[in-house]
Amino acid sequence: MKIDLVLTIGQQTQQHSKQWVLGSSYFSHMCPYKYWFETYEKKSSGTSGNVLMGNDAPCTSVGIDSIQIKMHDGVVRNLTEVCNIPKLKKNLVYVDAMDSKGFSYWVEGGVIQIIGKGKVMVMQGTKQGNLYIFRGPL
Repeated sequence: MKIDLVLTIGQQTQQHSKQWVLGSSYFSHMCPYKYWFETYEKKSSGTSGNVLMGNDAPCTSVGIDSIQIKMHDGVVRNLTEVCNIPKLKKNLVYVDAMDSKGFSYWVEGGVIQIIGKGKVMVMQGTKQGNLYIFRGPL
């Protein structure tokens, strides 16, 4: 059974969110902040693509690479294959991409856990309203 999940990490600003929203309704990890990328591979104009938002407004993906995220326990994790979409208002983590790389997730009793290889918990969040909020600094 496919479940839509949302997990946020961080704080929100007026224009863009610095939160990471984890869900299963995306096609890729996405982030509007180019300066967050560890390295950066700019897409050529012929290979950039549009992503349709919930209101059907198109946003262009201009690059792709890796971002490092600092977890609540101080461990820095590398999120790979993240699309840079400057007009995006939130950072999105695609849970199905994590699943294809060997991660699993468990949701029960208002708690979400992301489990890595070796059955080690790598992320945990608690439900607040309709969102799962991650305990971790950016």
